[in-house]
Amino acid sequence: TYDEPVHIACGMEWLQWGTYTCEPQHPPLARVAVALGPFLKGLRLAARLTPPDQRPRSLYEEGNAILYAEGHSWSNLSWARLGTLPFFVLLCVVTFLWARRWFCKGFSDAAGFWAVVLLVCTSPILGHAGLATNDVACAAGTALALYQFLRWLEEPLTARWLWWGIATALAVLCKFSNIPFLLTCYAIGLIVTTRGACRRRFAQIGLAACVVFALAWATYRFSLIPPAVFYGQHHPVIDSMLRSRPLLHSIWNSVMTTPLPLSEATMGMLDVFVHNSVGHDSYLLGQWSQSGWWYFFPVVLAVKSPIGLLVLAMCGWWLILRRWRETDWKQSWQQVLTVIFPLAIL
Repeated sequence: TYDEPVHIACGMEWLQWGTYTCEPQHPPLARVAVALGPFLKGLRLAARLTPPDQRPRSLYEEGNAILYAEGHSWSNLSWARLGTLPFFVLLCVVTFLWARRWFCKGFSDAAGFWAVVLLVCTSPILGHAGLATNDVACAAGTALALYQFLRWLEEPLTARWLWWGIATALAVLCKFSNIPFLLTCYAIGLIVTTRGACRRRFAQIGLAACVVFALAWATYRFSLIPPAVFYGQHHPVIDSMLRSRPLLHSIWNSVMTTPLPLSEATMGMLDVFVHNSVGHDSYLLGQWSQSGWWYFFPVVLAVKSPIGLLVLAMCGWWLILRRWRETDWKQSWQQVLTVIFPLAIL
């Protein structure tokens, strides 16, 4: 698929040179996973990657050079795609644990088993699990972080907030899109489960955030580099926006030239924001758009999901909401949040 060469090239830079400056729009974890197979096979980048304006070849050309190396394109691609499978396995494990814990009395394995069966019979999940991209890693990271979040809400103990922080770090390091997804779900979970101020709980939130920061910085190898490294000296879009505001432009230039922790992640999130603002070519139902459509994902879910799965999901939602009305909130809030989280993300 079109994105695979870029993911492989960026992950290879981290493995080969210990840097991550070629394209920061996505974090390194999933990219390193898909580059690890070709790296262990002995494949390498031809030269150290540089900022785009100084690079002789595009990232697509760099990634394709790895995939087509030695005339073994299918073998090289297969080695890269193997890196996605651990995230698929993680997604299955989290699905099993989630369903077994909150949807079956006595921690029976039946609910977990059937939940995983439904998951692995969903063709978009299987399709993305066979590609050297970061989409299944994004899904697995989100599921793991929300699972550990619910466990922490149940028992706000040291071990629980620590695991929650580790899981959140993994999710963020898989894809920056997880940040708004998780923040939204975390806010909803805290609002509906927290009664009054709880200093201990908010202190643990701060500690979990410290864990996320530490693990993220460690993944970027504790680098301290100026953000300007990624764009030569200037960010083209931001500079054009601030050109008419000298004070803000001066502050921005100072920040860009100062060595900072997690500069790669900061500039990557900024790139995602700019990308979302500018948009890109999109196609749906015979129409072209630069900014997309609000109904894109509902259409995709309706068309690409198995009809039986959609029917079962709606029946499950109805049963959960009916049980919530008939029983005490304390007995069903985990199930209700299981319904709310995917709807909030959508």
